[in-house]
Amino acid sequence: ALAVDWIGKNLYWCDVERKMLEVSKSNGLYPTVLVSSGLKNPTDLALDAQTG
Repeated sequence: ALAVDWIGKNLYWCDVERKMLEVSKSNGLYPTVLVSSGLKNPTDLALDAQTG
């Protein structure tokens, strides 16, 4: 799953194989793991860019 934060200019994605939620700048720089445990089968992602 992939979500685009057009306000903050970030990309969010679920890594299904590693079961992680990650983020980076929209140009791919500064990738960061946000969640690395507790995700059993991350397949969908919803982002509310206006609320944050």
